[in-house]
Amino acid sequence: MSTNPTQTYFVIKFKPLQGIPWNYEKSFSDTNIREGYQHASPHYHIIGEIDSGEQYTIVINVESKDSNSPMLLYYIDDNYKNEITSKLNDTFHNVYSIVEPNCEPNGISLDYVKGNLFDHTKMVTECYLSDGEDSLNEIIDKYIKNAIEDGADIYAFGMEFSDEGENSGVHDIHMNQGNEPKWADEDNCYQDGGIFIFYPSENRWVAMFFAFESQSFYTDENGHRID
Repeated sequence: MSTNPTQTYFVIKFKPLQGIPWNYEKSFSDTNIREGYQHASPHYHIIGEIDSGEQYTIVINVESKDSNSPMLLYYIDDNYKNEITSKLNDTFHNVYSIVEPNCEPNGISLDYVKGNLFDHTKMVTECYLSDGEDSLNEIIDKYIKNAIEDGADIYAFGMEFSDEGENSGVHDIHMNQGNEPKWADEDNCYQDGGIFIFYPSENRWVAMFFAFESQSFYTDENGHRID
């Protein structure tokens, strides 16, 4: 999770160019999440391009830095049907660009609790694979590689970031409310993250939603947990 409460909430429509899975064996950090692995908070990276020719990095958490609950929850719908997809079409048309949406009901911003996007009780917990890596890393990779091969469009909701002007993109591609007290200053309504993949040839949408195990889906009007 980010520690910058002044970030801007964005949705970007882009053409995916490359998917980069997190590699535990080649990672380095002083953070020890689980026995046998030392790494920073693991992320899957997508390199994408918009119409201006600018490239952006989309950063998706595939594990948490919280050693007490390191796994993520996720829900993926391979044939997603929701009015948000029509709103995305109306907003972007055939343009690949970045939009700063109004963070309010009936817009194109996401809210896992209030937005009627999906049934959060259907979210499942990722698991560790026999080779030590986590399942979500590989699952996302398959979807992104398939999107690249089939010429699909991807929409990413999350917070902007810039690494000293060298690398810009969107991160916090997950639920951004219902946090534990130490992250409560990052709680917001209608500022949750997510990934949408559209296959024009099939007129089909795939939706991907993510949350940390430590987050609560019971929140107040400000996004703060109430359980």
